[in-house]
Amino acid sequence: MAKDLSFIQYIFEEGEQEIVVQAHGNAKKRDTGNAGYKRTMKSTKDLITEKLTVLPPRKTTHQIIKERGGIMKISQAGEFPRNRTQVYNINRKLKKRNGNTTLPSNDPLLQVITKAKEKQKGRIENALIREIPLFPEPIVFLASEQQLEDIERFCTNPAKFCVLGVDATFQIAGFYFTFTTYRNLMLRTDKGNHPVFIGPGILHKQKLCTSYKTLPLLMSKYRIGTNGVLVYGTDGEANMAKAFSDVYPDAKHLCCDIHMKDNVKRKLSQLGITGTLAKEIVFDIFGKKVDGGIDGGLVDCTSNKEFEDAVTSVTDKWNTIHENGAKFVHYFLKEKADVIRETAKADVRSVCGLGYPPKVYTQNANECMNRLIKAEDNSNYSKKEPSLLPYVERIRSEIQRQQDEQFLAVFGRGQYQLTEEFSFLKVEERNFYTMTDLQKKSLKKKFFSIKMTEIQEAPGTNEMPSLSVSPEDAQIIDIPFTLLKGMFDKAATLI
Repeated sequence: MAKDLSFIQYIFEEGEQEIVVQAHGNAKKRDTGNAGYKRTMKSTKDLITEKLTVLPPRKTTHQIIKERGGIMKISQAGEFPRNRTQVYNINRKLKKRNGNTTLPSNDPLLQVITKAKEKQKGRIENALIREIPLFPEPIVFLASEQQLEDIERFCTNPAKFCVLGVDATFQIAGFYFTFTTYRNLMLRTDKGNHPVFIGPGILHKQKLCTSYKTLPLLMSKYRIGTNGVLVYGTDGEANMAKAFSDVYPDAKHLCCDIHMKDNVKRKLSQLGITGTLAKEIVFDIFGKKVDGGIDGGLVDCTSNKEFEDAVTSVTDKWNTIHENGAKFVHYFLKEKADVIRETAKADVRSVCGLGYPPKVYTQNANECMNRLIKAEDNSNYSKKEPSLLPYVERIRSEIQRQQDEQFLAVFGRGQYQLTEEFSFLKVEERNFYTMTDLQKKSLKKKFFSIKMTEIQEAPGTNEMPSLSVSPEDAQIIDIPFTLLKGMFDKAATLI
């Protein structure tokens, strides 16, 4: 029991007595109809202060009630603002405090730094603004504990992994937002795909290699297991690709097929190569669909020798089909040939987990997340001039929404379903509602922490002899895992 508490007992000689809570001493109305003073909880005041950084006072009360589960979930008066006047008073104090600082109150980075300091007082698992390094430039590193754990769970296991997507997107208050995406391999959509979610990201002003490098470096700092990322994908931006290559030297790099194709088309147009000739060159590089199949291009080569022979053949042709054909050949050999060889050939894509024949890699997942973050939410955010902090809060809200949507799959609600391998996590909806809070927390913790290696084996599965090193721990990704596992299983039977 706390030592700074004391209990006072009152004994009334004339039975039960009505207790009348007096109005606040500063209340203007002293009549008997004035409501009694009830202290607002400190956590509520802190929440009011937090919401006032992104919401006008008139919306703050409603947003707090909404976040606390609605009016029906509120158990005491101190859980939400006393009235709008209280909110306006707190807002006035905030403006006065900001006006006395030596730093400009409308500085977007200052707002984020202030927010980060406030969040340091809370639980680390709830933190999103993790670090704000000032070299090589002011950078805001955004990452939740769950995002970092998910990168380790879904991007580092050779037996089953997804591509870590990376993309630099729109500018917010003068900052670029470069963020990662990953797929939850325990879930599937109605179309049978693994759904995509937002991963850690950075806010930065310049597209420097050293700026981009901050993202994987800080991911590794806060979660050492993310060092094992197997494959990352970009839109082909040189500084970004080099940054991730420097931090993940053993990882494979995939380049977005759509961006490469757009770059080639743009160059052809600049050189005046259009119409049928332009289409022919694009088909030579990226292939085309014919009668339900694929007429392969350079990206469909399955070895370096096949690729080199094909490049020689098509460039000889390109040199002669247009007066600027030689200029395009020079551009292609200088800017695109090595990129396709190292990041887009069929054998590379297959090793990177895109199947066989392999699918092309695109940045569609990142573009989808980009649209979600940019989408206006008029109910939560005021239409003031652009600033950084509201977007940070929007990112935080979207991350939380995505986590909630994932967990709904456990009891059969929402837009996703558990894959067959992880169906043992499923709980009947009617049973979920009867679980205690502790049981629900335990179930949620298991869902968000279970490893891809913890797939439940079917009853009666015969155990195979094992080697001292498993294919999952061999760190070999140059061979498709299904083939590698077969080789290990065969080797185990020979000893």
